[in-house]
Amino acid sequence: MRVLIIDDDEAVSATMQAVLSCHDHEAVVARCRREVTRELEAGGYDIVLVDWTLPDMSGREAIETVRELCLQAKICIVTGMDIDDIEAEIGAAVDGLLQKPFDIQMFMSVIDGLR
Repeated sequence: MRVLIIDDDEAVSATMQAVLSCHDHEAVVARCRREVTRELEAGGYDIVLVDWTLPDMSGREAIETVRELCLQAKICIVTGMDIDDIEAEIGAAVDGLLQKPFDIQMFMSVIDGLR
């Protein structure tokens, strides 16, 4: 499975990428709008993990970009913010929500649920 990780936090994105790789998933990291657009235009992603707060685009903008360029991808918001607030704002626009910090078991449970 191909997973795009949209997160500007290098430690968090590197951890997610390493865990996914250990579970035989191909994981690519995009940290800014330009990288997100480039990766999504290349296509082929099954899951897109989106940090809700990015330096040059909002989580909502990232979701809209994913929906526009990679229709088949499942989207999961990964955030340190209050999930209830985000859920109220976006409704059913995403397929999953994951609160930071999280452990590997919870992370993989969410990933497995998005298959």
